[in-house]
Amino acid sequence: MAGDLNRCEFIGRLGADPERRLGASGVAVTRFSIAVNSRWRDRGTGEQKTSTQWIKIVAFRRLAEVCDNLLHKGAKVFVAGEFSTNRYEREGEVRIHVEVIAREMQLLESAAARSRAPSPDKPAPTPPVPRSSQFATWGQTHPDYRKR
Repeated sequence: MAGDLNRCEFIGRLGADPERRLGASGVAVTRFSIAVNSRWRDRGTGEQKTSTQWIKIVAFRRLAEVCDNLLHKGAKVFVAGEFSTNRYEREGEVRIHVEVIAREMQLLESAAARSRAPSPDKPAPTPPVPRSSQFATWGQTHPDYRKR
């Protein structure tokens, strides 16, 4: 029997600059949200419809640092990770917090677009995260694929 798979992938734009902090154990944690649009045509009217979903993302350790250094409001980004839900009770009401724990992030804009982005308080970008996990090949183009 095959093992379970908890993986989700999104392409969207950041709604605000990422927020980085240090967790209780000193681990870097960066949180941000991306807007993901769905488009379809209404069968009855033929009108183009759009729906926007906001996805909460959290990154840890080195990926958190990279996200904080490279991402900014409006940046187009690919994020792959694991779906996570946390159930808790506040004031007698059960609440559910849903987020994606990022395992991979790729900025999907040109260097020119990044240079136009306002980031006076952020340091120079850091090198990419080394690919040394079980998720190392996710999101990579197959070696036999040729662009036309």
